[in-house]
Amino acid sequence: MVRFIFVATRSGARCRGFALLEVLISVVVISVGLLAVTTLQTLALRTTQQAHLRNVASEYAIALSERIRSSAGDEIYLRPPGSDLYRLNPHVLCMLDIVAGSDSCPGVSSAVLSIIRADKSGMDAWVRDGLPQASWGLVLLKNQEVLAGPVLTRCDFSLASGSLASMPCSLQLSVSWRALRDDASSTLAYVFR
Repeated sequence: MVRFIFVATRSGARCRGFALLEVLISVVVISVGLLAVTTLQTLALRTTQQAHLRNVASEYAIALSERIRSSAGDEIYLRPPGSDLYRLNPHVLCMLDIVAGSDSCPGVSSAVLSIIRADKSGMDAWVRDGLPQASWGLVLLKNQEVLAGPVLTRCDFSLASGSLASMPCSLQLSVSWRALRDDASSTLAYVFR
């Protein structure tokens, strides 16, 4: 059995399309949705740019730390024969002096000094060309504190002594930059021994 349902309309008029109010409400709903999608897309692009800049800074920091290791013969510390005391490699101290603005390094050959200078100018160029408003620095850390002044004896350590005072120093290479559209600056610090 088939039943027919009739819908009565006022004064016999037929329904033709949408009312103006329905169209306006649907336009508002679609506009709010598109605005949300646009905001999420902008946020995703900004986050992607920040991740890219952080990745570039990380690559630069690791590359220079490897250059420091290679110029020091992969030995940040040296142990003189017949001694239990480890001392910072003069090549590492020279790199710290050159980064700090010194022009000479006692105890380092002129060939190694030219390599260290080339490494510094190469890092300056990498950072300047690859990151917006960027700078970099290299410091010595002992027990998580930055050392300043004469550091040669404060970084010496011995494996025979287990005290905290005899812990080796670490090198911290930091790269700082300012994003193009933000006022916030970012810093990446890479610590190694």
